Formats: sequence, structure tokens, C-alpha cells
Amino acid sequence: MTVNTNAKKNKPLFQRELSFSKLWAHWLSAHGMAFRLSVRDLLTHPLTTLLTLLSLAVTLSLPGASYLTYKNTKLLLAGWDKGTTITAFLNENISLEQAHELVRAVEAREEVFEAVYQSPEQALQEFRELSGLKEVIDSLPTNPLPGVITIYPNQGFQKASSLSQLQGFLQAFPEIESVEIDLDWVQKMNAYLHFGKALTLVIGLLVALTVILVIANIIRLTLERHKDETEVLSLIGATKYFIARPFLYRGFWYGLLGGIFSFGLLSIVIDYLQKPMDKLSFLYQQPFLIYNLSLSETFILLLISGGLGLIGASIAVRSQLSNLNRYA
Repeated sequence: MTVNTNAKKNKPLFQRELSFSKLWAHWLSAHGMAFRLSVRDLLTHPLTTLLTLLSLAVTLSLPGASYLTYKNTKLLLAGWDKGTTITAFLNENISLEQAHELVRAVEAREEVFEAVYQSPEQALQEFRELSGLKEVIDSLPTNPLPGVITIYPNQGFQKASSLSQLQGFLQAFPEIESVEIDLDWVQKMNAYLHFGKALTLVIGLLVALTVILVIANIIRLTLERHKDETEVLSLIGATKYFIARPFLYRGFWYGLLGGIFSFGLLSIVIDYLQKPMDKLSFLYQQPFLIYNLSLSETFILLLISGGLGLIGASIAVRSQLSNLNRYA
């Protein structure tokens, strides 16, 4: 009797394992069939599919282009080490040796990329050449210009807070009379970058909504063409999930392939713009490269585009199949 009891206890467990394996096999079979049907439907009308994917690619390339503009501008400004300057005006009685010692002390700071000393004589000569007032300057009894140290901060210390700390460090030296910092340039560039980031986000949200609506409309029209088939499937016992899977896959393919086409379009545009950029690099004697999406950024683009296609297809499927009687 004990053996029979144990057999009865073990039997439901075996049945549950068998049921799970069958369920898993059925799930794979159903999705495999939906996968094949969605691919077959896309290949049935290749020209229509291609035109749809190209329109989605152009749409998805808009936030991509905006993001790449923001990204490359940020990298360009970050690589321009001498974009922000701090000017330290020295006292009149500072000797050349003291000025060089002060330059070495300033350059020892990790925030400083380079410190350049300009003597009063050099400053007067530069002003004389640039101002066009040679006669007036030559008539001056003494040189009114002080010695100047121009400090170029490192790219990691271009923020206003870091520059203010460096300004306080310089003002502590008795040899320095005053310190001027070019915070206006920094604040303007940061404001432009913040605006570019916000603009990219807004464009991305608008494009995401557009892609969802476009794919939803495409799937809705497809469901209308297959209306008789879906009704027959519903009558013979097919669930809504079974009917909806091929259309969901189709929306996913539209989004994913649209993202791939968008990446290709962005690559073509970048390759085209790099040639005139090389001319600028030659004129400025500084390399300027236009960076494309990285591997992780490309993966995010494809993930988002595929997800948008799936969302659009889900909206259309829910709307068109809401009148069917059976639910999964």
C-alpha cells in the first residue's frame, strides 16, 4: 500500500514535467511559425517593404543625426584644451626669475594643461603690432602693461566650479595683482550643449511617437486585408495570441530593419561630411573627425527601434482583434 501511495505521489510530478515540456515545445513551435509567416509576408511585397523601411530609416535618422551632432560637438569642445583661459596679471616689480618660478608652481597643478608667461615688453610689442598705434605707443615714457601669465586648464577641469577654485588658488599668490577668468565662454558652451541635449530628447520622443503611429497604421491595414482569415481562425478555436503573433513579429521587423537602415543612412552621411571636414583639418592644422554611433549606441538604437515597432503593432492588433470572442 505504501508503494502505491508513493507511486500516486510521483505520478502528478511526472505529469507536470511532461506537461511543461510539451508546453515549451508548443510555445517554440507557435513562435517559429509566426516568425516564418512574418518573414514570408515581408518578402511577398519586396518593393512595398523596401519603401516602408526607407521611410522609417529617414524618420529614425533624425534623432540619430541630432544626437551625433551633440556628441561630436561635445567631443570637439572637450578636445580643445585651450578653449578656456585664465589670465593672471603680475605686479610691476616682479622679476623674470620670479615669473618663471610662478609659472612652474602653476603648471604643477593637475588642473593646468599649460601656463605661458608674457613679459611686459612682449605684451607691449604685441599691442603695438595689433593696435596700429605705433607712434602713440612709442611716445609713452614708460611701459604701462604688466607681465601676464595665461593659464590653459585641462579638459577635465573646464567646469565653472573647477575654474573658480583655480582662480582662488592663483589669487593667493602675492606676486599676482589680479586674475580674470573666461567664464562667459564656458557658460555659453555649456548652455549650447544643454540645449542640444534637450533638443535631441524632444526630437527623439516625437520621432518615437511617429514611428509607433506609422507602424500601427501599416499593421492595421495588413489586418484589414487578412480580416477573413482571422475570423476563420477565431471560429475554429485559435486564440487571439495565436492570430496576433505574426503581425507582432511583422511590426518588430519593421522597427528593427528600419533601425538598421537608419544606421546605414547615418554612416553614408558621415562618410560624405568627413571629406569637407578633412579640408578644415588641413586649414586649421588640427584633426577633426566625425564620430559615428558606437557599438553600444548602435545596439540601443536597434533595441529602441524594434521595441517601437512592437508597440505600434500591439496597438493595431489590440484595436483590430478586440471584436473576436476568444481570449488567450
